[in-house]
Amino acid sequence: MNYDTFESIYFYPPSLKTISFQFRFVIIFFSVASMAWTQSVGSLNGRILDANNDNPIFGATVLLEGTNLAAITDDMGYFQLNDVPVQTYNVTISYLGYQTQFLYNVIVKSVGNTPLLVSLDEQIEVLDQVIINANPFRRSAETPLSSQTFSAVEIETYPGGNNDITSVVQSMPGVSPTVGGFRNDLIIRGGAPNETVYYLDDIEIPNINHFSTQGSAGGPVGLINVSFINEVTLSTSAFGAQYDNALSGVLQFRQRDGNFEKFGGNVRVGASEAGITLEGPLIKHRKNQLDNTTFLFSVRRSYLQFVFELIGLPIRPDYWDYQWKVKHQINRYNTLSFIGIGSIDDFSLEPDEAFDAINQGILEQSPIIEQRTTTVGLSWRKKDKNSNGFLLTTLSTNQLQNVYSRYRDNLNRIDPTFINDSQEQETKLRFRRVKYFGDWKAEFGFLLQSSFYENRSDIPYRGINYESHFTLFKTGVHGSISTSLFKKRMTVSLGVRYDTDDFSLHGVWSRYQPFSPRLAISYLISNDGNTKFNASIGEYYKMPLYTILGYQEVYESLSDMSHQRMGYSNRTLPNDFNYSRSFECSQGCFENKPASYTRSIHYVVGLEHNPNRATRISIEGFLKRYSQYPVSSRDLISLANKGGDFEVVGNERVNFDGTGRTYGFELLYQRKLYKGFYGILAYTYFFSEFTNKAGKLTPSIWDNRHLISFNGGVKLKRNWELSWRWRFSGRTPYIPYNLEASLDTYPELVIDSENVGKENLGSFSIADLRIDKKWNFRKTALGVYLEVQNFLVQTIPTPDRIGYDRDENGALQSPLTLVPIDSSEDGGTPIPSIGFVLYF
Repeated sequence: MNYDTFESIYFYPPSLKTISFQFRFVIIFFSVASMAWTQSVGSLNGRILDANNDNPIFGATVLLEGTNLAAITDDMGYFQLNDVPVQTYNVTISYLGYQTQFLYNVIVKSVGNTPLLVSLDEQIEVLDQVIINANPFRRSAETPLSSQTFSAVEIETYPGGNNDITSVVQSMPGVSPTVGGFRNDLIIRGGAPNETVYYLDDIEIPNINHFSTQGSAGGPVGLINVSFINEVTLSTSAFGAQYDNALSGVLQFRQRDGNFEKFGGNVRVGASEAGITLEGPLIKHRKNQLDNTTFLFSVRRSYLQFVFELIGLPIRPDYWDYQWKVKHQINRYNTLSFIGIGSIDDFSLEPDEAFDAINQGILEQSPIIEQRTTTVGLSWRKKDKNSNGFLLTTLSTNQLQNVYSRYRDNLNRIDPTFINDSQEQETKLRFRRVKYFGDWKAEFGFLLQSSFYENRSDIPYRGINYESHFTLFKTGVHGSISTSLFKKRMTVSLGVRYDTDDFSLHGVWSRYQPFSPRLAISYLISNDGNTKFNASIGEYYKMPLYTILGYQEVYESLSDMSHQRMGYSNRTLPNDFNYSRSFECSQGCFENKPASYTRSIHYVVGLEHNPNRATRISIEGFLKRYSQYPVSSRDLISLANKGGDFEVVGNERVNFDGTGRTYGFELLYQRKLYKGFYGILAYTYFFSEFTNKAGKLTPSIWDNRHLISFNGGVKLKRNWELSWRWRFSGRTPYIPYNLEASLDTYPELVIDSENVGKENLGSFSIADLRIDKKWNFRKTALGVYLEVQNFLVQTIPTPDRIGYDRDENGALQSPLTLVPIDSSEDGGTPIPSIGFVLYF
């Protein structure tokens, strides 16, 4: 399908009716809140823990910089600051023998303040009593580089993000925009969109977007609620050994706990959705008594379907999502957390009253999507009584139900051209043991995973019609050890991981199984500890997609099967292929067995300098080498070029002899809130190449070469804030279509494999502006924002839409042909929106 199907979500300007509708909501809520007395003070509380063992720290000092307001933690590590003027602060947390920690951009409101949860590391002394304090850019020994962390406050006020965490992450250094810039795919340093794994409080979640692409994870709208988030960390290399299936990135969402003192919540209304979040102690005790069990719960609903109806678009995206977290402190050493997240997505179509060529193309080529996702997880954290380690055990299950279909008559759902009705389900048990021995840290753990997949596919133009299902059992083990050397100037981490399954490969313990070592080093160059040299090398593997493993074809005879297997693709059958099974294929055979895990080897080196505690400057060089990458036997291109559109990735015959490489360097300047200003500026120059049908490395569709991202903001008086974002990428490759071949398969479009990576759009550049204002009242607080996307009125390059040649009344022209139906540039219009959040 065309890249622009969902582009309308962001690049069709809303009508005045829509903006007026949002504005009336803001006025109503503001009027209600104004009935309360204006409040100029609030409170701030939280807890301070030891970073190694999560034990509470008694007697730590919490200071609001620029004031005389301070508090001391009690024997359980809790602190409370009352009568704090409502504004933004930087917070200093200190305790003898620990590194002083700094928290930036902490907003205090009259109500709805998030309790702080801070972990302090032990103090480091190097070079004859030179003391190294913590900085806000701290990294682990396992991941000393290629990592970015954002707080919830930074995400909430991110211009162009609409409180969408995934959209914010897409603007991080080294992450490329998709064609048109309207999706939340994470394309990291030239890798494919499906090379990142996602964790929510140590629970893996396979999907973080509504209307997600099966076989990838991108979509137009994120489903994680920013009200739950404490911080978000994206690692683009040097992954910890506890993470499996990561080739380009690990994205970790750390959720906060519910308020342990009182009930509260917020109502959010944004550009595309409205939602409510509730939190508090599960059982309310006596005043000033802390509860051992807290909860967070939210539900959100889109209203995009109503907006699109107002502005005359034929698509109707309708979604719900829900999220919860319950945390119970059993005793001083044991904690249970129960989390969940899910979505209900329905994408349908409605006809226009009058003919419009663009809308007609959208009607014909858009998929109809019915998608359900659920992830539920239980984690148990047990601290050692001697305070030198912990156990973490998690049990989780996730499920994706995806019905993706398209018809020659999409409105009446007649004459299907593509039906994919599938279900993926995983149940995972993870165990992680961490132990500290002085300057040494040792870790080991395992993974037990049971998976179920079923699929019904009917794709007439490809001659595919099958039903498939299988179960899979996967195991993994990992271990790592890290320490400091040379009077703590150097940290070294060595890790290894080994994974296997009983379905995709030749055998459970064969030589084809992935063995994954990794090494990371960090060395303090300067005597003040502000300049570091960092390096890492690692070998990472990803299990084949379920869509690849479950793909089947039906053969009538041995000769038919041999002809298609050996002729249609250049794939060579394995030596142990059992020809006696060929006649069973009249009922369908798994075409892509045996399958190989995709392999990626990372080499990264870098320098980092902290001129002061709030600023860092870094440069990194990177090289990623891929092998055993799946290549489409039908389209004759690497699957690395797929996944950035609304499709099903991997539901086809592939071979596993593809290779690739991405390499380049990255410059970064970041400043936390200091003297009212904060910002991050990054530039990435890179190449992305994967093998074509001839086995030659050619530019992939992610080969932008140049990436620039900037986000910054200014804190103004009286709780005003101004922020802005700019993203730029060089010429954007895209997948072209063969119009002559597509005429027989339309609305399915046939890829022009000869020209993949050869045709480019113009450079992508977009700037967003946002203004925030907060009002504080006795029992409520109100935050309102005005956001203008593309406020510089820049054109957004997109590929031509394709459709039948029709006259101005919509009648088909003779002879029947496919033609471009508009120009390749769109979106040269600023897009304003208004949103608010009411805290109570």
